[in-house]
Amino acid sequence: TAGKEPYHIWERFEGVDTNKDAAYLALKEERAAPMWEAIRRRVPRVEEGVVVRQIGTPLTHARFLRRHRGNYGLALAAGGGFEFPKVTTPLPGLFRCGDSTTAGIGVA
Repeated sequence: TAGKEPYHIWERFEGVDTNKDAAYLALKEERAAPMWEAIRRRVPRVEEGVVVRQIGTPLTHARFLRRHRGNYGLALAAGGGFEFPKVTTPLPGLFRCGDSTTAGIGVA
């Protein structure tokens, strides 16, 4: 689950060609499945509209975002006066998500 994804289950893939490793690709699918299931409860045929599908892992975040052990999100002290962007949109029932759209500390 996003920012709380345990790094230790991904450590065995450090230094591996993750584009070709079957075990890594299978684990990505397994870990993403609950999120897709949750989306399907609200949008039953969501896959029909998906054009690009990318599953990030802590290794993805470490490699491309240079995040220590794949961690991400803003590390802000509470009460610092920074206001996060709102999660609501003009479309009813559509919400924005990500490591910098909700109030609270994003670093796990």
